[in-house]
Amino acid sequence: MKKDVVDIYNDENECIAKNIPVKAFSPLYNPYIAKMIRFMKRTAFVSLEQLHDNYNKGRYGEMTTLRKDEIQLEQYVRKWNILKAAPEIAEKMCEIISLNENFNGGDGGADVKVLPDGKLLMVKLPERRIDLAASSAPLFTITGVALAQAITEIFDVDIDKDPDGCALIKTG
Repeated sequence: MKKDVVDIYNDENECIAKNIPVKAFSPLYNPYIAKMIRFMKRTAFVSLEQLHDNYNKGRYGEMTTLRKDEIQLEQYVRKWNILKAAPEIAEKMCEIISLNENFNGGDGGADVKVLPDGKLLMVKLPERRIDLAASSAPLFTITGVALAQAITEIFDVDIDKDPDGCALIKTG
């Protein structure tokens, strides 16, 4: 019986490995593949540049991929400098996501970093939250709630003083 094997090629179509068992790519047998999967399951990226642009132009939600500007209202324009506040946003988000993560006082396992260009946030949720989740939704919901709360606190957005600003944060 023939074994399931593959050859691996690079971008220049050069064979860099021959007769690799397909099993080698299974997270059940390869701990590095399992580590990559765990990383992908608990990591989200947030485009601060897009968020900054949306707030500065009053874009309220993006209903379709093709027509991103279909809901653009003047009353929603906010001159919040999201890009300048990126380190503070990352720090606040990490604090929010890690809060009460381990009851024994240990490290919460959350990590929020501003990537070198300053336009993206990399948000890693604690592994325990992902392990106990019934779906992939917590990656997006926890990240979104933490981001909204951080922006609300940093830019002092109050529902009594700026209800439109609060609505914009929810959909930014």
